[in-house]
Parts: sequence; C-alpha cells; structure tokens
Amino acid sequence: MMIRRFCVPLAIAMLLAASGCTDTDPGAPAAPAGTGAAMPTAAATPARQGVAPTRKRNIIAWLRRLGLGTPRGPQSDLTEAYDLLGQRKCADVIPLTENMEPATGRLFAGAAQACLAAFDGRTELWPSAESALEQAGGPDSVHCLNVPVYDLLDQLVKAHRADPKATFEVGEAGPGGEPPCPTITRLQPDHGLSGDKVTIVGDNLDKVHSVFVEFNGEVNDSALFERNAGPDGLQPVAGGLQFIMPPAPESATAACVRVQAEVSWSTDEELFTLDRPGPSASSSVGPPPSPSASASQPAVSPAPPDTGESPAAGGAGRSRIGSHRAPCPAR
Repeated sequence: MMIRRFCVPLAIAMLLAASGCTDTDPGAPAAPAGTGAAMPTAAATPARQGVAPTRKRNIIAWLRRLGLGTPRGPQSDLTEAYDLLGQRKCADVIPLTENMEPATGRLFAGAAQACLAAFDGRTELWPSAESALEQAGGPDSVHCLNVPVYDLLDQLVKAHRADPKATFEVGEAGPGGEPPCPTITRLQPDHGLSGDKVTIVGDNLDKVHSVFVEFNGEVNDSALFERNAGPDGLQPVAGGLQFIMPPAPESATAACVRVQAEVSWSTDEELFTLDRPGPSASSSVGPPPSPSASASQPAVSPAPPDTGESPAAGGAGRSRIGSHRAPCPAR
C-alpha cells in the first residue's frame, strides 16, 4: 500500500495526527473509533436541559341526559337542546337556540361552542364561548334545568383559559351533572280532606316557583299556589313547603300535587288521596236516606281493608278512599 505524501518530521507528523490528518490513501483502513477528534455535524443533538412538560389533559364531567329522575317538563327546543348536549351532538344544538329566550339561547349556544372548540378543533369559537359565560350571571340566575349547562360551559372555559393548548377528555357525569330541579320525596300527610295543611318534603324546594294541585286530571279542577302570596300561598316551614288543600269537586278521589320550577313546567309530582268523612254519631240515628237522595250522591270507591296501621295525624273519623301510592294520572 503506497502513501502519496509523507509527513517526515516527527513533530509535524504528530501535529498532523493530533489535528486529524487524513490525507492518506483512499484504500487505507479507517481509523479506529475514538482515535480522532469528533467533528460536529448539523444533525448533532444538543444536550437535554430537562424533560419537556407534559401537556395537561382536562377531564370534563359531562351533564346527564334527560331520563328517570330528571325534570318532566314539556318537550321543547330547551329539552331537545339539553338532550343533544348530553349526547355531545353539539353542532345540532346551535340552530335550536335561535328560538329560545335570549339569555337561555346564549347560554346553550356558548356551551355548544365550547364543546366544539374543545373536542372538534373549532378553536375560533372560544371567544364566543367565553363571552356567553361572562353574560350568564352565575348558576343562581338560570333555570334549574340550565344549571348543568352553565357548569359545563364554566368547566370548559376555565380550563381553556388556564392552558389554551390543553387537551380535553370527557368524564362520567357526576351528581353535578343532574339538574337541581325541585323533587318531591313525600307529602305529609299524603291523604286528607280539603282544608288540611299539606307539607311537601323534597329536594331543591328553594327553586319551586309554584305548586299546582289538580283534581280528576282536569286543568279546570285545579288550584295554583305561589310564593309570597300571603296565607293562601306557599308557606316555607321546617323541612319543606306547606299549602292548604283546596276545595275538591264532589267526584274527586285524589289530587295530583305538582311542583313547578316555572309556570307550566312541572318537575315532579305526587298523589294526595282524598278521604271521605266517617259516619258521625248523629248519622246512626234517624230514618235511612230515601232512594232518590242516595242516587244523587257521587259514587266513591270502597274503603280498603284495615291494615292495622295507626291513622295519620288529623285522620281520626275518616276512612281512606285509596290507600295505595300511585303516579298522578297522565296528562
């Protein structure tokens, strides 16, 4: 193997070796690894100064879909929009908001826009969602059905503001995802006569706008009790709301008691069974009623068998027309 050029002086040869002199025969074997100075290249990776921070993932508790245990209000754009949000069909919500009351429509549109921005990459919608949250006024200023919608919008906007590049993930709906609308646990008592005081025991009763009492499933045979209406209205008492059972039609055997979050928006209901007066001591003395008089009396269901239970307070001298708890008649 021939060398084209010789580095004669030893000092020069050593200097060239230290400086990486490689002017040798192309056929010569490559120098062993590590025997020369490393030459920097454009592809060299700089030394790591630390681990890059992991992007935060925000888990968003979603709202519950309408179903058992949620308000039984009338089907409307509001309930449809709520259910679509529950299914994360957010783009379908926005057209429905055009027919809503302005504040409600703005809230639902904002939640839908935040949903699209967070999960569908529609980041240009964040400003509209933030504006909707600022105008909403807080959860105490919205309809009970809209509280989970407000909470959803609030979660999304706050997470985005904290980290505009954060990613989002849908979590399970927790208790906060259920509308905090009024519900009835029981009526106390759950039977009696017109003129009796009845207490509604339940949850979220502070959101009750009014109580609607309906006899025979007829709107004409009904009464409405509102707050701040004096002694004839709803009265807050320990453990619930109280009203006086109104006069009932002679043919009525029960009353459907409905709590309303707003006029015509019933969120829950319970049946109040009407008693009939028991026979008085004077009624056992004297001639029996004439057939014509008996025929004119309204027909009533026979009293149920005595279960041996003590009568409820105020129930002495009365017999129950119906002892079972049944759902209010379908409207």
